[in-house]
Amino acid sequence: MGREVVIIGGGLGGLECGLILQRNGYDVTILERNARPGGCLQSFSRGGLSFDTGFHYAGGLGEGEPLHTLFEYFGLTGLPWRQLDPDCADEIVIDGKSFPMATGYDRFVDRLAEFFPSERESLREYVAFLKGVGEGIFSAFVSGSVNPLFERSASEYLDSRFKDPLLRRVLCGPSLRLEMTPELPLYVFAQISNSFIQSSWRLPGGGSLIASTLADQLVAAGGKILTGTEVTSIHTVDGLVDHVSANGGEFKADIVVSDAHPAVTVGMVEPQESLRKVYRERISGLGNTWGAFTANIVLKEDKLDYLNRNIFIHESGKEVMVHFYPVPEGSRATHLDLITPMEYIPREDPGYQAAKQNKLEECLALASSRLPGLRDAIREVYTSTPATYRRYTLTPQGSAFGIRKVCTNVAATVLSPRTPVRNLYLTGQSLNLHGLLGVSMTSILTCREILGTLPPILTSFHA
Repeated sequence: MGREVVIIGGGLGGLECGLILQRNGYDVTILERNARPGGCLQSFSRGGLSFDTGFHYAGGLGEGEPLHTLFEYFGLTGLPWRQLDPDCADEIVIDGKSFPMATGYDRFVDRLAEFFPSERESLREYVAFLKGVGEGIFSAFVSGSVNPLFERSASEYLDSRFKDPLLRRVLCGPSLRLEMTPELPLYVFAQISNSFIQSSWRLPGGGSLIASTLADQLVAAGGKILTGTEVTSIHTVDGLVDHVSANGGEFKADIVVSDAHPAVTVGMVEPQESLRKVYRERISGLGNTWGAFTANIVLKEDKLDYLNRNIFIHESGKEVMVHFYPVPEGSRATHLDLITPMEYIPREDPGYQAAKQNKLEECLALASSRLPGLRDAIREVYTSTPATYRRYTLTPQGSAFGIRKVCTNVAATVLSPRTPVRNLYLTGQSLNLHGLLGVSMTSILTCREILGTLPPILTSFHA
């Protein structure tokens, strides 16, 4: 019988860590507070249609690309992935003018050079740089060190690379898939941008297909997933976790992996003295990325064309992402999401409802500037805010991407899977990179710390 591993949270990181460890001889139990595992991958039904909580599209899923390599190990490449339009996977609209972001390095350069011919050579150098960063992505599995590009500012890099300020705005146009601040590390920007330039994909059936596939494999391998089981405390004895307490009882553990936000995890450790005060305060005091307002829109039948691309609209300091849900070939759109950053406002705040309505109107106005028939095509609208997200995931302020990475403070904001409690480990989007690619990488890094080496099947990643 293997060593007992308890994993707190059944999001992508928890499910992937569970599957790796179960395959490597550990006895894994995932404790998930919600009715189904999946976390931000989970889907829900509105108006008879399925909407996603956090997942919308994926990059780098083509043969030989980083996410494909990872997902092949996790048994996810066989899902019904559908590639976005290679000539314009992301349409960037700035002050009413559209620019195509294509996939494939040469096509990406050629399409943007149509609008910025004097920047063609700079665009070539840019994609060569991104490609180099992407090709080195799995070196972290071997070196265990933080890439030096975490200490460079993405904004400063773009300013030094491109003369045309409009082109710089276009390249930052899909910023709703990350938080584009002046302190965003170049490594985060480069890896995420590279993956979506390689190829971009939607998934009919949504993120819940990823979650259910991982969960089914874990259970088939002998692991357990207990839903409706919320962990309330992590109990330590002599600097080691002894057990965790949940509404379902107490669970003894040789190893605990937490897929919860690091600040939430630290807050559950008892007694408090088992973690030094300076560590607790450092983790709890880290800044978090913005939260998102989302309008889930059910459309009237046969009223709006389906677009096999995402649209990112920027105007007067405001922005919105338009995400279409996949439909059968030749069909018109059935439902879509409008997504924009929003500050956290508690649901009990007197101004909460007004703020939510204002955000909805802002999103509709921006989206309608590109899709003039949108308002007339709407059948139903459902909205969520960072407060909704916080209630679902317990993430502080409903943060979309977890802890904010800061290029001038890498040591504090890029976290190790290890904690001062020797058998308590962290995983998830707050540690290294966010998104499907980042969380999958971090899951392997977390498991490497536990196993002491890469699992044999994973050693090929850096070959």
